[in-house]
Amino acid sequence: MDFIDRQEVAALAFAAALELFPLPHYKPEDIVFLEVGKSASFGAYRAAGESEPRTTTFDLEWGFKNYADEVAYRGFVEGFAQASKRLENDFLMPIVREMVERKPGIIHRRAMYLAGQGVWAAAMLLHATPEMGKIGPRDLEKARRRLAEPGVWREVCADSQYRFDAYAQSLCQTLSQDEVLAGIDLLRAFAEEMKFGSKEVYVLRDTAYLWPLGYLKARYGLAKTGGADNLTRHD
Repeated sequence: MDFIDRQEVAALAFAAALELFPLPHYKPEDIVFLEVGKSASFGAYRAAGESEPRTTTFDLEWGFKNYADEVAYRGFVEGFAQASKRLENDFLMPIVREMVERKPGIIHRRAMYLAGQGVWAAAMLLHATPEMGKIGPRDLEKARRRLAEPGVWREVCADSQYRFDAYAQSLCQTLSQDEVLAGIDLLRAFAEEMKFGSKEVYVLRDTAYLWPLGYLKARYGLAKTGGADNLTRHD
């Protein structure tokens, strides 16, 4: 049995995304992959100008769920939303900035695969469609403002656009409004430091299947298959 660590998962998921969702206007070395998960975030990109493609990976020990737990632990006096915003600036930003400084290629990629449950929850708050446009700091601020009103996440989940969507409903049943807000603040830190505003962003609906497909392809050379139905484009 092979042991696969988080950085290898990032590389395999990125390879599968390139295979399943090719971006016709970009070379693989133009793209960065980022997944914001429950307890960690990770990603990958390829080095430019090399004859043999080399994948660089990065990861962070924070996802939307354990960050929400940290906010709840530290912010019981000032309230969750205020504490999350303060920790975003004082705690998250320096951590993400340090990661980007160690892997500067993250900034210079012109396109992005953006994935994870917290990402899709943010897209739901924005009523994301392929015509929505780039996800950048302003879009995330708009989503955050919506969450200032109690019960908004329940209202979004009850919207006809998502009521019969199994994946959306699974998020609605497992994520609280505070966890969604924490995920958006984590995304805002990534958006600021990774320069989402200068990238063409493609949101992947669900990536749990990606790294196993990347693993199988790497090990057994599986043929390319289509997967466009699982991609929301934001350009």
